[in-house]
Amino acid sequence: MQLIARGQPLEARHFGYGVLQHVVARRWSQFTHPERQELAKLGDDDGRKLGAMKVIPADVFASRDSIPRRSCKDEGPTPQCDASELPEGAKILFFSQRWLTLTHPDDDQGTKRQAIVAAAEAYAKQEGVDLEKVYIWFDLACVEQDDLAELVRGVNALGLYITACDAFVSIDHPEYWSRAWCLVEQEFARCAGVKRYVISEGKLAPTDHEVTDPRDGNLTVEDDRAAIDVLCLVADDLRSRLYLSAVSQMFSEANLDEAMGKGWHNQDNVPDALRQNIIET
Repeated sequence: MQLIARGQPLEARHFGYGVLQHVVARRWSQFTHPERQELAKLGDDDGRKLGAMKVIPADVFASRDSIPRRSCKDEGPTPQCDASELPEGAKILFFSQRWLTLTHPDDDQGTKRQAIVAAAEAYAKQEGVDLEKVYIWFDLACVEQDDLAELVRGVNALGLYITACDAFVSIDHPEYWSRAWCLVEQEFARCAGVKRYVISEGKLAPTDHEVTDPRDGNLTVEDDRAAIDVLCLVADDLRSRLYLSAVSQMFSEANLDEAMGKGWHNQDNVPDALRQNIIET
């Protein structure tokens, strides 16, 4: 995942610190529609430096010739809507993917846009709902791209967004399962128990693909390695809170505390605002 270009602050290239603070201590599959809406609302919080979760109706997305780009510079109506205000029965799909270039996730043929539309249509058919009830979360379209402060808030909240979705869809790519950021997204979905799918050659299928250690994954920006290390522990702590015993929870919390105390937290090159955000959440 490459939301912004090389050279931006580390804080703008990581995600997920707020999720543990907001996930209730029960299984993801038991969340009701109102509870998922409450999860989405938690992103809109200045104190936690998280961004409100925005999504795009799948039928609106399908009507576009290219993937929409969220920007504060846009004038007039925009396709995004607030995930906390969706109608009863709405379904949210989180799309995880390998960007095809450093500046844009899609190619000139719109291959990725076509995959997203095909996945949304297949999911709607599978769930027996109209396409207009399906909503899409896709990074370029739903995270602010031209306001750095807001972009950071959105990226910080990605772990929360994954937990608030009904399904997690990876877009097939030869390098997908070797990329560290893609693997971390997969790890959040796996640890939260969100249903995972893959869209390949226009076909949507469930997947239980093994998630290899994201810390061994490839990165475009090697400085992100420290963020990957901590997020793996965050995801593990999420899983222990939702599914495992109190003893397992204690060990995962201890590992996370150790990482904060001996690893990333004490590194001089980590911005103070980022360090404080991790500590508080």
